Amino acid sequence: MKEKIRRYKAINLGEVTVPYFFSHTKGGYVYTSRGDAVLDFTSGYGVTNTGWMHPRVLQAIRQQLKKATYCPPWLPTELALDLSEVMLEIVPKGMTSCLRATGGGEAIEGALRAVSALTGKSSLVSFNRSYHGGTSKAVRISDYISFDLLEIQKSDRHFIKVPFPGIYDTYNNGGSAITETDSLNKLENLFNTDPDIAAFIAEPVIGSGGVLTPPEGFLLKIQALCRKYGVLFIVDEVITGFGRVGWFTASEAMNLTPDALIFAKGMGGGHVPIGCAVLNEDLTNILKKYQDVSPTFGWTPLACAAALENIRVIKEEGLCAKAQLDGIKMLTTIKGLMNTYMPDHTLEVRGMGMMIGIQLVDPVTHQPGRLLVNKLMLAMFNQGLMCSADWDSHTIIIMPPLTISPKDMDKGLGIMETVIRRYSKKI
Repeated sequence: MKEKIRRYKAINLGEVTVPYFFSHTKGGYVYTSRGDAVLDFTSGYGVTNTGWMHPRVLQAIRQQLKKATYCPPWLPTELALDLSEVMLEIVPKGMTSCLRATGGGEAIEGALRAVSALTGKSSLVSFNRSYHGGTSKAVRISDYISFDLLEIQKSDRHFIKVPFPGIYDTYNNGGSAITETDSLNKLENLFNTDPDIAAFIAEPVIGSGGVLTPPEGFLLKIQALCRKYGVLFIVDEVITGFGRVGWFTASEAMNLTPDALIFAKGMGGGHVPIGCAVLNEDLTNILKKYQDVSPTFGWTPLACAAALENIRVIKEEGLCAKAQLDGIKMLTTIKGLMNTYMPDHTLEVRGMGMMIGIQLVDPVTHQPGRLLVNKLMLAMFNQGLMCSADWDSHTIIIMPPLTISPKDMDKGLGIMETVIRRYSKKI
């Protein structure tokens, strides 16, 4: 096994965090090639919201396999029509079109192409700790410096970051929390002084940066500033969409009415690659003036059939309401565990719906508890529970499938308690 992993890492770019090959899934478990059953508390990083291999979605895929799996992007299909109409039903009023994509980064790029065409401006603003995808502009509006994603001139004036409020960065801010006022003042100052700003892009809950949840009403204030200064407001719901935070979209929960919404991950639930940028009328109309650049594999009949059934499952199984209730239970339980066993090593436990972050800190140096994060995650995996972390190992991230059973939830929380209690005696 070790030799195969070595060979894999030698010829495949990308991270490998566990020393076993993924084999298959069943229920709420993923299995390794040596037969280990590992309870999943990650949803493949917020993807499998309806669970791994949901039988209804698999049946929709089987039925579509008998008809067609692909068609070129210039041929319309009824499935794509149905999916676009469903997407427009779940977003705020005023959105008029769907820009097809195979994933989140591609959807972001499409939306930013429309922004550039409409505004003629170059500068984009986003939050520190945000991640928006691995394509060209998506990486640049992400916090590529903190996450060591690529080398770009750090003074690049076209990709500007503002601090996200909260205590996540107190170790770099003299021990003080970054306030909502800090963020809003920085943003308004940018809008006042830089006439080249085209858009502000935000994750409503910052995912890969550590499940950073905004103060109540904060993003509404961001949206108001964008409206005041004529800056477009884009919301990236790649992780937060499709029930993850307890509503179909976080925009719905926060009463946001953005100019563009970005979706992927939970849209197909891991059954198919699919994404979407939903645009307002102005962004829609500007793109109609140019040649279409729809991706070759965007919204194939197979992907649309799977996504449509996946959305039906979320609605008909009441997964949004379930995520709210299960999320409250998990957040309360995890806060209790950390307060009991590791209070000095816990900077914050936070979350929204079934999206929870446990941020650890070294109590002596007051720096991120990276080593402890990695040790706890590996120990949990070896005990049969898979969790994930943010890009730079500040925070353990918990994102189970929304379909998780009470039995599996209790089992996973029990494994967490066993591992945390054991390690609390060593630190």
